[in-house]
Amino acid sequence: TQSQPRSKRTPTLEIHGRILDAARRIVERDGVDGLTIRALSAQADVSPTSIYQHIGGKQAVCDALIDTYFTDLREQLIAIDESDPVLRLRRAGIIYREHALDAPGIYALVWMGQASDSAQHCLDAITQIFDTARQHLYSAAMTPISSSIWGSIHGFIQFELRSAQPRTRGRERVDRSYGYLLDLLIRGIQR
Repeated sequence: TQSQPRSKRTPTLEIHGRILDAARRIVERDGVDGLTIRALSAQADVSPTSIYQHIGGKQAVCDALIDTYFTDLREQLIAIDESDPVLRLRRAGIIYREHALDAPGIYALVWMGQASDSAQHCLDAITQIFDTARQHLYSAAMTPISSSIWGSIHGFIQFELRSAQPRTRGRERVDRSYGYLLDLLIRGIQR
């Protein structure tokens, strides 16, 4: 007897990755409102049923994008190779901004969704960087200071992303302004 040829199935992780890559492209191009299962199906070249099977509905896709965003950010923060706590804190601020500017649609989505375990793990990494800086710079409790620093950085990035000017225009000036903000915040917590 002759055996039937086996159909080649695409591995689950590959399909999952294709769906998330397509979702990322849609959110960056059209915003979260443009992310529909139909649009995602067309962009990822998979059936809507496949999206539901591998990830779930629109909310599950958004949650997966948020988890990926925070996991990537956390990995970058943990990988900072800087022994000086002040320079490490400054580098963390730069990485946070770069991460937001590289994916402004996902960054906006992050602040629309609910916090997940990956968000908490990322926050833990940021808190560790702040705490190390606190031990080096300042003797008081760091929690309100950490919140103020993060709020200032987040506010700057939100203003930058919502600016009417294209991000490429005046980028050097904006980079300098952000550097001044980081330096000001760090000087403000030094003894």
